[in-house]
Amino acid sequence: MPSVDVIQPANPPPEEEEEEPEELSWNLGFVEEPEKPHLLLRHRFPSKVGGRPAWLDPVHLPPREMLTCGASGRPLDFLLQVYAPVDANPVDAFHRTLFLFISPEGSRLTQPGAVRLLRCQLPRNNPFYPPEPARERDKYPPLLKPSELEASRERDPFWRSVDAERPAASPSPASAGPSASSPASKRKGGRGGAAAAAAAAARAAAAAADTASAAGGLQGGATSSASAAGGPGAAAAAAAAPLPRVGVRGPGGLYPEYELVVEAEAEFEEEEE
Repeated sequence: MPSVDVIQPANPPPEEEEEEPEELSWNLGFVEEPEKPHLLLRHRFPSKVGGRPAWLDPVHLPPREMLTCGASGRPLDFLLQVYAPVDANPVDAFHRTLFLFISPEGSRLTQPGAVRLLRCQLPRNNPFYPPEPARERDKYPPLLKPSELEASRERDPFWRSVDAERPAASPSPASAGPSASSPASKRKGGRGGAAAAAAAAARAAAAAADTASAAGGLQGGATSSASAAGGPGAAAAAAAAPLPRVGVRGPGGLYPEYELVVEAEAEFEEEEE
């Protein structure tokens, strides 16, 4: 009988323990009335819904074709932005904001190019913000240089966010007529005749701008002619044009503005309990 060598099996390698998949954590967003409107300006790095885009980089803005609806050819509406810095890239993305734009035509939202998400990021040391957080008394963003202001207006003819960061300069008493607090204005229902006429003119100009924007789109008459020409009065003309109005959708209008408060889902569940 032939001999049979019995080969002992080698010790099998220890079974590797299956790593449990990391549990995903979710963040929940809630819209709230802002405690103070200036807390939604760009130097506060806000998360918000509606209003104007608080551009993280106020100068190097997206080109017009990126802000055009690929389905309708009309300018996109600004819907919301989320401040989302990346821990894994603290050098180049110390500041990071995501901007979401949607088609002004709700029936086209499922079509290609009708929704667009843009990302902007900046290092901690950058030309627009100091490296330390804004102080309580820093109500407005740092001033831009005149050349930066003009560049921002030319790239952002619809929302004109940089022009809305500070209250408009008050007219001189000699040219503005009776003030709202003067006895003459109080006798006329709290609004002077000159002030009422100016407000009516502003509404008419805004309506005209809305019509031009809707008719011309990004390729047509929506931009200021002076800005498009790039002449010496381009910045002045852009600054004098009507600003978008809250509550009116599409070019010349804005969604109502709210702060977007973000909480971890676990924290929210604990509060519910």
